Amino acid sequence: MRIAELLNRPSDLVSEISQSLAVSGYISLVIARKELYMDVLQLKLSFELIPDRPIFAKTFYSILFSTFPDARALFANTDWDRQYSSLMATLAAVIAGVEAGDNLTPTLHKLGARHKRYGAAAEHYPVVGSCLIATFHQTLKDQFTPQMQDSWASAFELISNEMLDGAAKEKEAAEDR
Repeated sequence: MRIAELLNRPSDLVSEISQSLAVSGYISLVIARKELYMDVLQLKLSFELIPDRPIFAKTFYSILFSTFPDARALFANTDWDRQYSSLMATLAAVIAGVEAGDNLTPTLHKLGARHKRYGAAAEHYPVVGSCLIATFHQTLKDQFTPQMQDSWASAFELISNEMLDGAAKEKEAAEDR
């Protein structure tokens, strides 16, 4: 119901689409905390298979805006070439950081705080994650294996959790000022 309100779409339609996405594995409707990990090999392999990264980024935003038209307002003053580069650089940095064993928590907290300032809300993250996975499917087709999908879903959930923690800490710090 909350997603239907956010998307300004009938709840029956959103329920049907959500069920379809959940059954196909695009999204997880499980809310309980679980242990998440990133399979860096699958993340890296799928990322390296992307034939044209700027087109991948454009496809991602096209899928995002067709799925969630209200998201356009968050990108009103966007330099799109920079945005496409930023998306791909962020994905590459996460993969490289996980591969190197870096602690990405501080970086993800800053990213979450910045996205909060842009107007991103917790409800947006699952939509963005499902759009990212849909973009991989559309771009890589059969090369995007179920293992890759599971790895990206898990990685995105972990990344989202850290970004949301960063956004919450930013809000708390602002309230303390």
